[in-house]
Amino acid sequence: MRSLPLSCVLQLAVTIDQCGIDAVDLLVHVDGGDRPLAELPESKRWWFLQDRLVITGPLEVQLEHEYDVEVSMQLLLPYLSAGPGKAAVLPFHLRRRLRVGDGTHPGTFRDVS
Repeated sequence: MRSLPLSCVLQLAVTIDQCGIDAVDLLVHVDGGDRPLAELPESKRWWFLQDRLVITGPLEVQLEHEYDVEVSMQLLLPYLSAGPGKAAVLPFHLRRRLRVGDGTHPGTFRDVS
């Protein structure tokens, strides 16, 4: 599997230093543009899994400062059965201590763990 519809990204949530970021404020940078997270369930666009899915939001951060960042989501795999008439859904939860400012994307965090 090399790509999935963006609508397969479910329940994406971001927490920074134990403060949840409101989902309505999150944007997903994919395919050369930013799209509101709320548009993903209805999106007809595809996500090539080799490409990084960049998530942005209205957060004031300090350059070179470290933050505890948690991202959780579910990934629907429509081609993989989890029982009769039921597609598989994989849960993901990642937590890292990250530093702002690696230069790959404005405001991007750099892994420091």
